[in-house]
Amino acid sequence: MWKRPYVWSKSQRRGALLLGILSVVMQLVIVLWPRNHSVFWDQKAMQAWEEKLQKNLKIKQDSTGTQFQYNPNFLTDYRSYQLGIPTLAYDRLMAFRKSGRYIKNHQHFQKVTGVSDTTLTRLEKHLRYPNFSELKNRPQPAKNAWIKKGLNTASPNELTAINGIGTVRANRIIKYKKYLGGYTSLDQLDEVYGLPDEVLLALKQKFDILQKPKINRRSFQTISLDSLVKLPYINRDQARMLLKLRTQHPNLPLDSLWQYSGLKGIAVQRIKLYLY
Repeated sequence: MWKRPYVWSKSQRRGALLLGILSVVMQLVIVLWPRNHSVFWDQKAMQAWEEKLQKNLKIKQDSTGTQFQYNPNFLTDYRSYQLGIPTLAYDRLMAFRKSGRYIKNHQHFQKVTGVSDTTLTRLEKHLRYPNFSELKNRPQPAKNAWIKKGLNTASPNELTAINGIGTVRANRIIKYKKYLGGYTSLDQLDEVYGLPDEVLLALKQKFDILQKPKINRRSFQTISLDSLVKLPYINRDQARMLLKLRTQHPNLPLDSLWQYSGLKGIAVQRIKLYLY
């Protein structure tokens, strides 16, 4: 029996024709469209993104204070601890400074402290040295020209009387005092953001801890994680570690617990101001 061959309907033929036209148009677009347009756009967008990223990184560095450099002649034990200077090297530095002499450059710093080449390379970007010719010619203040005042009771006007301290820096000093609950050591001034070495030196010459602050110390055996994190000098990781040690050694006194904590020296002394 004869069977009629398959024949496309009118709508099918129209669809096939439309599909063919669309394929030809797409080929023409690919061939004729400028090839460098998308590349140019991508490069421009990538450059803008990189510039934004670098700007954000710079802002982050500025906000964390990593751009600051410190005069090794006036390093405190806490600043030395932050910079990762070995304890023995810091002791040698202090012994040298007590003799009335000053560190002049990186090579002199290494000779006095005995730090390794690797440690010196890491510290170079954090240390700066005074211009001794300028210091020699700088007029010396008259002796007994200033009676030391209490740092914890200093007013903004008393602080701004020091050369180099304006309203902003005076407010920072007072704000940090409130955060600490009061200064217990002049070395804590080194922790105030943005104070140059010469300003720190002037502050320590004209102010002192005449009255110890009354800090509300917390019991380590009962303090919670959230409360521990709010204390100065303790971050969340350190707080978790200390509470884990408390669980592992429930009957061990706090003074004996430090040997398991990995915290040493000035860090322990600072934290003990707020715990018992």
